[in-house]
Parts: sequence; C-alpha cells; structure tokens
Amino acid sequence: MGQDSKPHFNVPAPSVLAREISFELEENGLSDADMKALVEKVSAARVTTSSPYFMNQLFAGVRPEMLEAEKFIAESRTTLATYEASGPFTMMELETIRALSAKIGWEDDADGIVVPGGSAANFMAIHCARAAKSEDFRKWGNSKEWKVFATRESHYSLEKAVLALGLGLDSLVTVATDKQGRMSPEALLRSIQDLEDPSRFALIVIATAGTTVRGAFDPIDEIAKVCEGYGIWLHVDGAWGGPALFTDKLSPQLKGLSRATSFTFDAHKLLGSDLTCSLFLSRHSDVLLAANDVHGGEYLFHETSTCAGLDQPERYDRGRRAWQCGRRPEIFSFWSFWKRHGSSGIGRMIDEKLKIRDEVLRWIANQPRLKLLYEPTYLNLCVQVLPPDGASLPASTSSDSGRESPLPAWSKHVREVLKAEGHAFVNYSTRNDGTTFLRLILAHHALETRHVREILEAALSVK
Repeated sequence: MGQDSKPHFNVPAPSVLAREISFELEENGLSDADMKALVEKVSAARVTTSSPYFMNQLFAGVRPEMLEAEKFIAESRTTLATYEASGPFTMMELETIRALSAKIGWEDDADGIVVPGGSAANFMAIHCARAAKSEDFRKWGNSKEWKVFATRESHYSLEKAVLALGLGLDSLVTVATDKQGRMSPEALLRSIQDLEDPSRFALIVIATAGTTVRGAFDPIDEIAKVCEGYGIWLHVDGAWGGPALFTDKLSPQLKGLSRATSFTFDAHKLLGSDLTCSLFLSRHSDVLLAANDVHGGEYLFHETSTCAGLDQPERYDRGRRAWQCGRRPEIFSFWSFWKRHGSSGIGRMIDEKLKIRDEVLRWIANQPRLKLLYEPTYLNLCVQVLPPDGASLPASTSSDSGRESPLPAWSKHVREVLKAEGHAFVNYSTRNDGTTFLRLILAHHALETRHVREILEAALSVK
C-alpha cells in the first residue's frame, strides 16, 4: 500500500501493555534517558490515527499547520474566561462565531461559545432551551413533563445529556425516520401532537446534519415549520455535517438552517482542527448569558475592567457564558486554519473529498461482492462485503450473527482481519436485520482515491 502502508492499528491487551510499559506512578522519578525510552514505547503502542487508512472515527490525520497551532496554544497557556487574560483569542472566538453565524444566515446578534466537543454543544443546546422555556427554571429546575425529540440516527450523546441534565431517559422521544435515515417531519408532528400540551411540554427538537453512520441530513426546513408552529426550540447537530456550509455542492442539504435556534459545529472532525474544537451557536444573543451566568465570579468577572477600552465586560468576558472557568484557546486552531485557507479554500477541500467519493462509488459499482447499502449524501460510505464462495466464519464471529450463513456478519469479520493485518482501521455497523457493513469515513486531509480502493481490495481478499 505504499510508504504510508505501515500504520499501527492493533492495541495489545491490557495485560500485555502492562508487561511492556511501566504505567505505575512511583515515589522516585525517571532520568531524562529513561523518560525518553518510555515515551518511545508508548508511541510504538499507540494507534496510528494519522494514517489515511484510519477511518474508525469521524476524524483522521494531523494537518501540519495544526501541529503549529497546537504548539502555539500550549505555549500561550491562557484561558478564555476573561478578556484581560485572553485578549486576541477572545477576538478570534468572537469573529469565528460571527463568520459561522453569517454563513448560517443569522443576524449580527447571534452568539456562541467554544465547548469541549460536539457532545458538550448538544448538552448546551438542551440546557439553554430549558432557560428559554421557563423563567422559573433557574430557581426550580426541570419540569418532569419536558420532552426532547430526536431520532435513533441521532448521536448517542443525547441520552447522556438528558441523564446528566436531570431530565431522565423518559424525556427523550424517538421520532421515526425515512428510508434514508432522515427525521420524518410528519412523524415529528404526530409525536408533538401526542403531548397533552405541546407548547408547554415540548422542550426541544434536535435534528442532525450528517448522521454518524449514514451521513444523512435531516430536512431542516420542514422540521423548522413544525417547530415554529408550536414555538419549540430547534437545535441542529452539525458536528459532522456542519462543514457543508462551505461548499455549494452540499449547502442545499442545510436548507432552513437559518430558521434553527442553535447549531453544533465541530472543527476537529472533517476540518482537522485541534481535538477538540467545537462550537455551540445560537441566533439569540442573550441565551448563553441567561442560562449560565451566576453569582460568585465577581473576583474574576469585574463590572469594570482594567483593560483600556473594554466598555462591555459582559460581551468580552466569555467565561460567563460557559460551564467551565478555564478554557484553552482551541479556537486558534480553527481560526488560523480558516484565516490561512479562506472560505473558498475550505470549500475546495470538501469538494475534493466529494470527488474521491464519486470515483470510489463508480469503482464499487463494478465490484459484484461489494454492496452499497445507502446512497451517500455526504462523506460516509456504508459498504457490505459479500463473502466469497465457500467462506466460513470463525466461531466467535459466527455466534454473533446467530445464523449458519456467513453473509450477515461477514463484513464484521473482514473489519477485524483488516485491522489485525494492518491494512486499515475502519468501523462497522449493523442494520436492524443483523446485516453488518463497513463504514468508511472520507475525512483525512491527504486522502486519495487509491487509499479507499486499497482498503476495499484488501477487504475482498479476506478468505
């Protein structure tokens, strides 16, 4: 597979790692030489996520400019809690929020905050929706009747969110999807109308722009019409699909996004920024402050600032909008990337990935043992690998499928072989009928068509 064909994808069992690397923290420290040797052992054991053949997550690779950015972030060692400590980094966050909001179609009074991951952005959406829903929320907390609407294709962080935020799993209402895995506006309307008092109890609808497995985009415009009819907060989770904003080839799938109340955007996935660099954005300028500002921070957030010219401390002391106090300036990685390449440059990068996708699709069409399960609308390829004649599964894989035929579970077996033999680290998923398939994510900044073809050729060679 060429010069980049020797990545490390297999992590030894914990017992093996414990024998090879000393993880114990002890009374006495190590010499410089011993510490260097220890780090080299850890490096040899880690997964090579920098390889184009790594597609297990929705991120891959390390852009050279991001290494520069991360070094600068570490050297800066500051927090975005207050302007007087962050200065230019606060200005970067404000500008990035403004520029992304403009792409969405929101007015200048939109607001946002950088949070530690897309999951945290989804948490923030539900949290802010509570504050906007009821003036009594800050005093009395949740209403047990509040409902959160999403689909099974939505990110699993939503279940964690309703647990962590005290709403409980029963607050999560699962909305049906169409054959493409997109939320059905008709099913959403029925689910809302099933409530005793929809305008009172429907807290938030969470649509997805780029689902984790299929890369599907929910029909935001139609969903927005339903939400507007009942005054419901509409959040769009664009952690994976948000970069579609930068290219005309994909932006139609975000039609209606300007009607959403809030948005999740991850810069560390497709765009390769510092892991993690995520933004929560809202078209309401006051909602973050209303939901998160509390007493007790007067020692840090002063009504008047010692910084010359800072006449709006509530605007520039960004920590008042966040859950955290200390926040690393991760925004520098995305801001500097956008600054260097421009919106048009980012768009061309995404278009190049779409070109690779289409070339791979044409090749797959001529491979009788490769079955494309879903027509891709983004950069996810869901491919079932059919077993060769006479193939049989190992006992462990066969028992998982619960069937004699190797067909349903063959792709899972192929995935494990590809990883074990160092060909590729791709993920797999399972349909409701038990059929497994490979999920290939076209995210690496240096990805070429040949990389994807080589992965699939290796998959076809598995016996």
